[in-house]
Amino acid sequence: MLRSMFEDLATAAERRELSLVYQPIFDSTARAVAGLEALLRWDHPVRGAIPPSQFIPWAEAGHLIVDLGDWVLESACRQIAAWRAAGNSVPRVCINVSARQFEDPGFVKRVRRCLTDTGVRPAHIELELTETVALVNIAAASAAMNDLRDAGIALSIDDFGAGHTSMSLACALPMNALKIDRALTENIASDHHKQAVVACIAAMSRALGLRTIAEGVDSFDSARALERAGCDELQGYYLAPPLHASFVPSALRDRSSDALGRHVA
Repeated sequence: MLRSMFEDLATAAERRELSLVYQPIFDSTARAVAGLEALLRWDHPVRGAIPPSQFIPWAEAGHLIVDLGDWVLESACRQIAAWRAAGNSVPRVCINVSARQFEDPGFVKRVRRCLTDTGVRPAHIELELTETVALVNIAAASAAMNDLRDAGIALSIDDFGAGHTSMSLACALPMNALKIDRALTENIASDHHKQAVVACIAAMSRALGLRTIAEGVDSFDSARALERAGCDELQGYYLAPPLHASFVPSALRDRSSDALGRHVA
């Protein structure tokens, strides 16, 4: 079965089974949409919707992740260009980058070429990197990140606090934001230890000039606790689910989260 699924995934893009959805990220103070995260979906013709938690590990194990990541980058950039061509003002779009993709020697060049080909400005994207990009060779990771930053592309470390990441890593790498792992945000309203940890991360990030993004916001109480802890941006199903690209312009025109606007004081 695994071999069959791997073979299906290898040709999924050609068969138009892959798509992107976009989940809004909200500014916790202004209550406005500050960004979007592009999320990959696979609609298998037989097995139906297969969650990324299943097929991404297959792509990693089968060395498909570089091609898959390039497809996501190009698709997201083309969608940004389409939104803007239709007269929509689009905030930054966050695009996930795997460690294997980032370590590929031609990655930075492909990112630059993709922006040129689609006409998307560097300020319109933010690349979300996993902590593992720096654990093997921090000097090489820093050099590649500096190349991307020099091109005007924002960078963030995803799942911060879930593994080996530390503030020393944040000091060593040229980044713009830290995305706090959902393990720290889950049930945070009733967990004073998590509140203290997130508040410390937010305070240190601010001192370093970094934004803090809290993902996995699943309730009013969690949103309020994360705002009080000092998180700059919030993301989660409670605030807004991932949206099909066609629904994004109307969500951007609304510009605010009903959940944040009604409840978070």
